[in-house]
Amino acid sequence: MKSRTVRSRTAARKRGRPADPKTRLMFCIVRSFLLGTVSCALLLCILSLIFEKTTLPLTLVRPAACLAASVGVYLSGWDLARGFARYKLLIGLGCGAFYCLCLVAAALFAGGIASPTTGNLSLAAAILLSGMAGGATAALRQPVSSRRD
Repeated sequence: MKSRTVRSRTAARKRGRPADPKTRLMFCIVRSFLLGTVSCALLLCILSLIFEKTTLPLTLVRPAACLAASVGVYLSGWDLARGFARYKLLIGLGCGAFYCLCLVAAALFAGGIASPTTGNLSLAAAILLSGMAGGATAALRQPVSSRRD
């Protein structure tokens, strides 16, 4: 008869999840990052087609890009927080903070620091809050019996 740990590793492999906790953590992080970036890219493509085919004013491009980035970060924070048993809100906040740091790094590489007049601060706030909202959604969708752990 198999021991309990061997049985749990075998069951984890059958479900497609790695058995090692470090490998599982990296798998959750990579999957979350890919979900966020792919969903953001797809939404940007859809929005660009909408702007091309319609007569929407071009002043709506920046809010539409902010919406696409926020949806991507929300999904990334939600997926990452789902992979953990506790601290889901903080994990979502950390995911949003990671994407905020990516935004600041991209602004620095593009030629300057973000200024309040360009709207980058509102984008950073939207990204931060979207990640936190994703973590909160993951925490609320968890069954009540397992929240007490």
